[in-house]
Formats: sequence, C-alpha cells, structure tokens
Amino acid sequence: MTVTITATTCPAIGPISTPYGFNIADYPDVANEGCGGLSRCHNGIDIAANAGTLVKSPFDGTISTVSSDSFKGNYLVITSGDLAATFEHLGSIVKTQDSQVTKGEVIGSVGSSGAVTGPVLHYKITKGGVLINPFRTLGNSTTLHSSALTASDDISQNNYSNIPAGSIASWGDCNQ
Repeated sequence: MTVTITATTCPAIGPISTPYGFNIADYPDVANEGCGGLSRCHNGIDIAANAGTLVKSPFDGTISTVSSDSFKGNYLVITSGDLAATFEHLGSIVKTQDSQVTKGEVIGSVGSSGAVTGPVLHYKITKGGVLINPFRTLGNSTTLHSSALTASDDISQNNYSNIPAGSIASWGDCNQ
C-alpha cells in the first residue's frame, strides 16, 4: 500500500544511519517495535547526529504525547489529523503535551536516552495508524542512497538482508 502525504522536512541534520525495513544485518531483533511480528525490523529511520543537535517539527501539529521509557528513552509524538510523527531517544524536550507547533519549530534535541549506544534520533511516521516509510516524506531535504529511494511503506517489502552490515556508511543525509 502506498499512501500520499505532504512532504515534510528532516527533523534533525545528520546522516541517516539505519533505514526503515527489516532484515537489517546490524540491527538486533526487536519484537516490540511495532512491525507486525517481523524480526530484525526497524519501524522508522535513525538520524545519527551529535548530542544536542536541535530537533525540529517536520510539520504543523499538536504535541500529543511527551513521555519516557527504557526502550524509547525521552520521546514525543506530534499529530496532525491522522498523521503522527514519533521522535525517540531525545536528550531534551522543550515542548509540553498539548502544545501547538509549526513546521521548523524546535521541539527538543538529539540525545542517547533509552536503548541506544550513542546519540541518535529515531524518527517514525504513521498515517491512520499505519507505518509510513519516512524516506518518502522528506521532500527535498535529503540526499538518499538508491536502496532508500525505492523503499515501500509495507515494511515487509523492505528487505535489506542482501546488504552486508557496514557496507553503506550512510543511507543518506538529512538537511534542513
């Protein structure tokens, strides 16, 4: 299934270190990541950035959730209609729940909270509760590896098992 949504901007500046999909060679099995029971799946993209790098809202919306847990670390969710963006592993959060935000407004900073080995922003998009490949939403704010450009919204179709771990230094770059 392909869903059309308005282009957003990258929420942080940095290289995309892990793509959206499954069978990612250097990603551990995570059963609780919301991937329909697929093992070794990644339900968003990771942007590897320095701790403290500003994280900005990719679209106008409302902060519907501000929370923390041992896996996601500090995280928040921005919604706009049936579109939702989740930002995980934040170092700081500068907005409160129910705050209105505009595209490009600072919402927090990159950190290493939760289950990560270093500073990273995990960025996940859903529309109507269905996962959307974030690569497809980033408009002209990225340069992407060819494998990322053809990735589907259907996570089970994004099989990167044929790409050895570490063979792609970056899946692309997020610019703002």
